[in-house]
Amino acid sequence: MLNDRLRAGALEVAERCATPFYLFDLERLGADYREMERVWRREFPNLTVAYSYKTNPLAAVTRRLAALGGTAEVVSGAELSLALSDGFAPGRIVFDGPVKSPAELALAARLGVPVQVDSLTELDDLLALPDGPPPVGLRLATRGGDGEWSRFGLVPDEVARARELLDRADRPVWGVHAGVGTLSGPDAYREALLFWAETLRDLAKAAEGRLTVDVGGGFPPRGVPGRGWEVYAAAVAAGCREAGLRPEKVDLLIEPGRSLVEEHGALVCRVAVRKSRDGRELLVLDGGTNLARTVKSRAHPIEFPAAPGDLDGRYRLLGANCYEGDVFADDVAGPAGAAPGDVVVIGGAGGYDQPFAHLWVRPRPPVHALDGDTWSVVRERGDTIR
Repeated sequence: MLNDRLRAGALEVAERCATPFYLFDLERLGADYREMERVWRREFPNLTVAYSYKTNPLAAVTRRLAALGGTAEVVSGAELSLALSDGFAPGRIVFDGPVKSPAELALAARLGVPVQVDSLTELDDLLALPDGPPPVGLRLATRGGDGEWSRFGLVPDEVARARELLDRADRPVWGVHAGVGTLSGPDAYREALLFWAETLRDLAKAAEGRLTVDVGGGFPPRGVPGRGWEVYAAAVAAGCREAGLRPEKVDLLIEPGRSLVEEHGALVCRVAVRKSRDGRELLVLDGGTNLARTVKSRAHPIEFPAAPGDLDGRYRLLGANCYEGDVFADDVAGPAGAAPGDVVVIGGAGGYDQPFAHLWVRPRPPVHALDGDTWSVVRERGDTIR
């Protein structure tokens, strides 16, 4: 369900601006960031919240989080440059990801940005730098539900080799990354920590208790029943205790992305066409699913904000693109008299949908942001389709 601010804001902005557009609630983002800190600090007083740039690098979002004291998690040199320009000091940036070029690693080293090593090749590149590597973390591979190793990180024999190379270079291990992937259940975090318990204890002892343990992100927005942030924090704390680490002594790092921003963004469109086909009512919007690509993988809340209580109609909601599969959803509830010009809001679009959106047929929509009682344009409409 949409929150009242997004619902009212969509109508207000649509009165003055052409659709489609994205709408983002910066005020609710700030409140959720503070709430996330509060929940996780109950278990881990030494907490770092590193926002995942890949989820949505919109400057209005990242700069707000920088101003709130957050840290940035980046996965490319381009994102590293953005984080620096957004106001994150090098010490408040963590460089993650499966591919980092030698030039990107050299930049991180010059700046002193911690690097989470994903492969032995990457570690060789770091150790070959003339001035030595920056702080080095080791990404630890985890197993999926099928028992297979993840493509990310180092398996046990590679971890042993990495530690040997770092010891030989007299470089301590700054931390470990034990993330388990997007939207895993809370027990998966605990199990990953238990699998690597001996390694974690050894590294914590060598680091004299100042080991950073990064559990990644992947948890859902806070409102998911039975899977609130406190459930994940408790599972990670249990995993640390069972692995022989005291949560109050752990420097915990989390990498929220979708869990922070998804619910605070929406795609706002208007009905362009109403048709009947084979006993079904079709509504064609003025924006396509290329602007909210995750509708193909999960359900999004969809509302007609001008008539929130009128749910007597059922519709197949289609996009503006010229192919049959451009379908937002089937059997959407809405007003029986839905007609061209009506505003439709596709919620849950504050995360990956915006950076994943691609230009096709029409220019890129603008982004409007709600902040307090006002709204403003934070990214202009694209002026070209090529």
